Amino acid sequence: MESRFALTFDLDWVPDFVLEDLYNLILEHRVKATLMVTNASPWLDRFREHPELFELGIHPNFLKGSSHGDTEEAVLDYVLKLVPEAVSSRSHAVVQSGPILNRLTHATPIEVDSTVFLPEQPGIQPFQHRSPSASLVRIPFFWADDYEMCKPQPLWSLQRYQEVVGWKVMLFHPIHTYLNSSSMEQYTQMKQHLPSLQEALPDQVEAYRSSEPGARNMLLEVIKALQQQAGGVHLKEFIRNTSYA
Repeated sequence: MESRFALTFDLDWVPDFVLEDLYNLILEHRVKATLMVTNASPWLDRFREHPELFELGIHPNFLKGSSHGDTEEAVLDYVLKLVPEAVSSRSHAVVQSGPILNRLTHATPIEVDSTVFLPEQPGIQPFQHRSPSASLVRIPFFWADDYEMCKPQPLWSLQRYQEVVGWKVMLFHPIHTYLNSSSMEQYTQMKQHLPSLQEALPDQVEAYRSSEPGARNMLLEVIKALQQQAGGVHLKEFIRNTSYA
């Protein structure tokens, strides 16, 4: 069984200057990234200009009080209007259920889902989630920057995962890679001082950027690993490639 990485981002309502930073970083290093979209931004069209690098998926928020809508149908309708071309999905806050999966399978163009989280587990492979008349490819994600920050001693190094067999879908949040977050406390303090993260300006978050080892350091290591693996894969490539699924 091979050891392979795939790079994904949950956009999570970040300001446009953070998306610009992500765009420039991926464009510079020429690796594939799947972006799970939560909200409208002019940067979505910039990402679409480079389909060889960026795949746009959906990041529906099914939690109570969601700005996406009050029902599962409304939530999915909202995000699919943002990204009508999407075939990949990951639910915000890893919310999932049988009804949600059935709706994804039967009522949307989504064909691959990466909502399951199996922290640092070896041997991860895509699998088929079947319903009476259709199926959905599911590929669990292996690592997340916010999960690393929950550890007593976060370690922002890819070395310990290099020999782990199976697919390693890595989840980053653009705000954490912009800040180079090393702890959740750093991010929480910033949010407490901002009326709205989505409307924040660069100078309002600059003081919260870290020079210590953090999420951006980890992202750069993942990018280097992807460059050694022909640039990586998009999640949509798991749908029909039998060497993956």
